This record gives sequence, C-alpha cells and structure tokens, in this order.
Amino acid sequence: MKGAKILFVNDYPMDKAYVQWQAGKYPGHHLWGMNEVQLLGKEVIFSPWIKESKRTNVLGRFRLSPKKLFQLKLILSKRNVSNIYFGSYWAYKLAGRAKPWGLLRHKIVVLIHHPVPYSKSDRRLLNAAEGVFFLNNYAYHETVKNFPEIKSKSVIVGWCLDTAFYDQIVTDGNIEPKLIVAAGKTLRDYDTFIEGVRRVNDPDLRVEIYCSEDTAPKVTDPRVKVFVGTDNGASISYMDLVKKYKEAFAIAIPMKKVDKTIGLTSIWDAFAIGKPVLVTENPGIDAPIKEEDLGKMIAPDDVQGWADAIQSLLSNPLAAVNMGKRGRDFGENQLSPVEYGKKLNNFFDRFY
Repeated sequence: MKGAKILFVNDYPMDKAYVQWQAGKYPGHHLWGMNEVQLLGKEVIFSPWIKESKRTNVLGRFRLSPKKLFQLKLILSKRNVSNIYFGSYWAYKLAGRAKPWGLLRHKIVVLIHHPVPYSKSDRRLLNAAEGVFFLNNYAYHETVKNFPEIKSKSVIVGWCLDTAFYDQIVTDGNIEPKLIVAAGKTLRDYDTFIEGVRRVNDPDLRVEIYCSEDTAPKVTDPRVKVFVGTDNGASISYMDLVKKYKEAFAIAIPMKKVDKTIGLTSIWDAFAIGKPVLVTENPGIDAPIKEEDLGKMIAPDDVQGWADAIQSLLSNPLAAVNMGKRGRDFGENQLSPVEYGKKLNNFFDRFY
C-alpha cells in the first residue's frame, strides 16, 4: 500500500503540530508516528481542528457542536482519501456513528488511549472500524474484555519518543541540585505532593509547579513556588518548560487515582531529558519505571510515599543521576520514532 493516502485526524490541530515539528518547536512523538509513516512512502494529510464547543443546529433536529460539524465537513471533503487514522477515540466517534449508515466509505483505524467501558453504542463504534490500535496494555486488555469480538483487529502499538527534539534546546541556567519541577493540568494532585514535600526536612529543597487554575494546589510550603496559567491555559510555554526541566534535579508528576491513562507526556519529557521521574502509579503506564529503576512510583494519595521518594533522591544524588541516564537510554533504545513508524506502517498495510 505504498503511496496510499491517509487522513490523520486528532482532537487538536495536527496540521499546526506538523508545521511546528518541522520548525523544531514541537516534539515529533506528538504526531503519533505519522511523520515517520509519511517518510515510508504513504501520503499523510495532517488535519486541522477547532476549539469552539458551542452547540449548533444541523439539518433541523440534529445537533452537532462546531467541532463535530467541522470534522464531518473535513471528512466529506476528502473523498479522494480512502483511509482515515483517528488519533483518539473521542475524535473518532462521529465517523464511527456515520459509517454503519453508509455515510462514510473510508476505511478507518482508531487509536484508543483509555479503556472503553461496555455499552451498545460503543460496540457499534468499535465494530465499525477496520482496525483498533491501543496506546498501552491496560487500555487493550480492559477494552477487549468488554468487546471480545474486536480482538482479531486489535493491536498494542504503544508510543515513541523524539529525543532529538530535546537535544537541540539549550538552557541558559545551571542544573540546580535540589530543584524538583512539576507541570501539567490533567487530573493533577499537587496537594498530596506538597504535603509530602512538607515532610522532607531539607531547607535547600526547592519545588516549582506549573499548573492551570483548576489544578492549582491549596496546600502551601515556603519552598514551593506555584505558577498558575489563566483561563486554565499553560502558565509557561512548552519550550521554556523543557528548559526548566533541564535545570531541575528531578521531575515530579503527581496525579489523581483514575482508571484512565494520564501523565505520559511528562514521563516522556523526563526520559528524553535524562531526569529521574517521580510519578503517581497509573494503570496506563507501561514504562518499566520500577523494573528498570528509572525513578520512583508513588501510590495515589500517599503523602508519606511522596516524602520518602523525594528524600531518597536527595540522599542519593548519584543514584538519581543514574536513574535519569537509564530513562534516557530507555527512550533512545525502546521508543525509537523510526521503528515506531515502521510498526505503524506494517499495521496500516494489514488493516487498510
């Protein structure tokens, strides 16, 4: 199927992400391997997207948000493209509903990030796709358990890591031996994290948190600085955050207890930069953080667990540095974008 066209649709603008990646301003793994698939001979169309969510009337009684209407028009305008790859289940749902009615003739593959609970509507959606990819083992096993009939067309593809992107970012600051940086705005639990920090008896410890308004912590400590973005946006640009990560001693990712995959982007950042990662346990994390000693994993809501993990790294700085090196080696050797692209390409040939 070399030379085939694939429309790549996600729930954020892939065309802008592609342009930013080409300019060296965005890591390639956020193109989900499709930039590598393109290099292997397939024509990939990176789709645009919109942010508005206000509902509107479409064809009388049918109601679609501008996002869904935009997606429908986008797909229908690409009649010369027979294959669509959806980078998330949310982005796929409209097409999944339309296909059984014969409104879409495209062959479809969708990437699942989180377990899909059983429902009749989700069964119809999953059965409508030619192929179902999974980001991790947890999402695969839970979803296939709920929908065993899709097993024959389901594969775990994982993710890749563009370490080269991070290597070209230079920071003006020096590494601060006791600075821990935490960032993110998806289901973060900064209060438990700071409670753990308060139990660490080290006056030189410094923590910087970059978060949104709805995840801003209520707990305080004089050693912790919190930077809050407005309108639930980012409080720091991604490029500046990477520089801050490079200056840090370790990267912390405190998260709430949920049955969905969160935190992977921050974990990948830590691996790429070569920093030890402190992260709340999450069933969607396949990376061997415990098994290969790439950092510390803390149980959800475990204040003392955070305190012990932080103290362990502070007490053994050489061990912490080696954790970061192993994380970097794991990223380079096990998460190669080139190999990931080959894997995707082979699966596309199977399902399209």
